[in-house]
Amino acid sequence: MQRPVSQNVVARPVEAGQLIFRVMLAAALVAAFAQITLGGFVRVFDAGLACADDWPLCDGQWIPAFTGDVILEYTHRLTAVLLGIFILAAVVIGWRVHRDSAVVFGCTLAAFALVIAAGALGWATVITELSWSMRLIHLAIAELLIASLAFALVAVWPVSNPPLNGPPQSTMLAVSAAIALMLLFTFLLLVSGSIVVGEGASTACGSWPLCSGSMIIPSGDVKFALHMSHRIVSVVTGLIIVVVALWVWRMREWWPGAGVCAIVLAALLVGQVFIGAANPWSAFAPVWKGIHVSAATAVWLAAAVLAALVHVPRMSGVSEPNVDAERFRGVRSLIQW
Repeated sequence: MQRPVSQNVVARPVEAGQLIFRVMLAAALVAAFAQITLGGFVRVFDAGLACADDWPLCDGQWIPAFTGDVILEYTHRLTAVLLGIFILAAVVIGWRVHRDSAVVFGCTLAAFALVIAAGALGWATVITELSWSMRLIHLAIAELLIASLAFALVAVWPVSNPPLNGPPQSTMLAVSAAIALMLLFTFLLLVSGSIVVGEGASTACGSWPLCSGSMIIPSGDVKFALHMSHRIVSVVTGLIIVVVALWVWRMREWWPGAGVCAIVLAALLVGQVFIGAANPWSAFAPVWKGIHVSAATAVWLAAAVLAALVHVPRMSGVSEPNVDAERFRGVRSLIQW
């Protein structure tokens, strides 16, 4: 099996603009995750119309009377404002320090476009009095926003002593296909979960892992079938994630940080399985339903980070390599083991 070739080099000092850019991206990523989590709790506690059909004001006021539902909905909106500020700052700084990088600045611009779209969908969701189709699109955009921020942040996160070569092309193509399939099914799982909730089928199966005593899709009620279909998608997605995580772990020397990320992804997957089971076991308590959305987003985020670690060219956190190390650049198969 081929192994990577690396070099021993000295760390390069971080420029102020680079550091601020990374901080803005990291803050935006935290805000985006909090935004989705709060949105999930707003939904399960039916607080989406706590500010009536008013937006951006809340019941005609900038600072409303804070009741339980209003606090939840208003915090959700304030988090959206912070998210927009962080991403706007990242775009401005990124233009100065990374406008020549298609990956870094492109992903940052994509995040900016997505946060604008998310804001517009948030307004449309309120105006349409929480149409579930609008909420579905709103969630999909928010999840894509998280992936864009993850790719940009990984691309600017410095790595010391990166491998100078790469795995065989056939292996890389296979890994890329597997990771793409993992991202596709994870995203479909998120969307299908939102559809289940929108169609009022989230409580259709009152047991776990079976649904009304059947291992296959129950007949006679479309809600039962829809709920169980979501579970089947989750099983397929889980199997794909396990395969990809094990594969990347085995090849972790090629991609610094990917091995740790694979472990985190697998751990989050296991946690999400138990959280999903806790929903019917707790008679679908709103708290567990909200946590379920948050945990699903965490799995999606870890999958996006893993994909970025494998595919995105990362910034070098080292000084220029010496002449001897430069000779190895581009080498594909020097060491066999």
